[in-house]
Amino acid sequence: MNNHQKSTFHPLGDFLNPALALLGQGLRKSPIWKKLNFANHPYLCKGLIVTILFLSSLATSSNASIPACGLLNFFYPDGYSVEPLSCSHGYVVDGDANYFLMEQSDSYGPDCTFKVFPSNDPGRFIVFRTQQNFCALEAGSVHAEQITASPPSLKSEYTTHEGIYLKAFAGDVTLKRIF
Repeated sequence: MNNHQKSTFHPLGDFLNPALALLGQGLRKSPIWKKLNFANHPYLCKGLIVTILFLSSLATSSNASIPACGLLNFFYPDGYSVEPLSCSHGYVVDGDANYFLMEQSDSYGPDCTFKVFPSNDPGRFIVFRTQQNFCALEAGSVHAEQITASPPSLKSEYTTHEGIYLKAFAGDVTLKRIF
């Protein structure tokens, strides 16, 4: 087809050309543009950045079916031992010195219970529950609680952080100490 022939889809071209010209030229010169200048809106910029980060993490993830926000780390201090007791949703993927990694399953975020005790005194322990809401459109909220302790007077100090879609920034629960 040369430049003098029209495409069989010319009604589509006839529709798109003026619309694209309006967006490219006319709207920028229009006084209404100042009211509709969404590109400078901070929420749109943040949303665009989050979308780009999400798509890039899916593209580089070894397991593209589960975004990294479906991961939850459980960190504990040196001198303590941890035994995973159960996971009612999700499962423990990996464990190493001072941390366990949990992953969501189906339509539930990880919900796991651990027994934590000083390595030199297994008779003094707490039972600790970690839970993250399902990650679909954004990172799920992270919750943690001490369920029980032996002796009952033992308390725990911990922090939680919600994750994002990047695998390096999964949600976490950090157990600081038992006292």
